Order: sequence, then C-alpha cells, then structure tokens
Amino acid sequence: MKKHLFAALFLTALHFHTANAACTITPEGIGGVKLGQTLAQVKRAFPHMKVPSEPDEEGEEIWPLPVAPNAVVYAHLEEGRRGRIDSLETFSAACQTQDGVRPAMRLTQVAQKWGRLRNITMSEIEMHQFAQFAKQPAHIGLRVEGGDFGTQEADVELPLNTSKASPGAKVLSIQIAR
Repeated sequence: MKKHLFAALFLTALHFHTANAACTITPEGIGGVKLGQTLAQVKRAFPHMKVPSEPDEEGEEIWPLPVAPNAVVYAHLEEGRRGRIDSLETFSAACQTQDGVRPAMRLTQVAQKWGRLRNITMSEIEMHQFAQFAKQPAHIGLRVEGGDFGTQEADVELPLNTSKASPGAKVLSIQIAR
C-alpha cells in the first residue's frame, strides 16, 4: 500500500514539475523555443504543434506557438516565415523565469525577486508600458500595465518615464530578444 501511495505521489509531483518546466523563460528561450531557431526547427522539436500565421499590431507577422496546454509563446521572425526567431513573448501565467517572475504577477511581487522598480517607460508604439528593475536579467523585458504617469496633457510627447507604479500594476507579458 505504501509503495502505491509513494508511486502516485511521485508521478503527481513529476507531472507538476514537468508542466512547470515546460514553460521556463530564460534569456535564450521560452518553453523550449529558442531565439535563433527557424519555424522548421521548432516544428521538429514539437511535432504535434500547429503553427498558424497571424498579423500583429504593427502589421508584421507573428506566430503563436502553443508550447503547453496552457501556454502560448509568440515568435517574431526576422525575415518572414523562413527567417530565424529574433524575439519571443508570452502572456501565459504558466510561463515563468527561473526565479518565478511570470505574466499576471504584481510589480510589488516582481520587486521582491528583482529589486526595486527603476522605471516604467510608456512607448510611442501604442502606448505600451515597459518596466525595468534593479536586478532584472539582461535580455528579459517586462511589458506591464499600471505605470503612474500622473495627469498628462492631451498633446504630451511620448515616450514618458516614471519610477512609480499604481497599487495594482502587473506584468502583462515577458519578452526576450536578441
């Protein structure tokens, strides 16, 4: 009886570990998809993955790559479908860095892992916000919502910068790029 209970617990723990390991974010890749790969290489690594093409906000093409049942990674290729992956992004909370930073995490929780918030920049492109922390790993970017930019005039010039976040500020996505 104890053997069966131990085996069941072991298999459950192994499944949990494997599911979390399936979408680890490093400066080199997300969920097993690596910067510099081609779509053909990704398809060989994930033979059952369907790789459709859809335009992103700027009219370029990105490829949604379902790396796990609850995790999608978006790949941008430098020269269209035959080029190499030059950036990856995920909005999936199932994906996390080795120290536990993940999409949907509050910025106050990120600060506990990566040190104080240095700044949040609101970009010119669709007013996206990007955060920078004191101990943030190189080549890992955080797209966030909730930067406190105060009251701005209607004709304000972007980019804007602040070192403040609203109480509910959180990570929208994690990006890596070459």
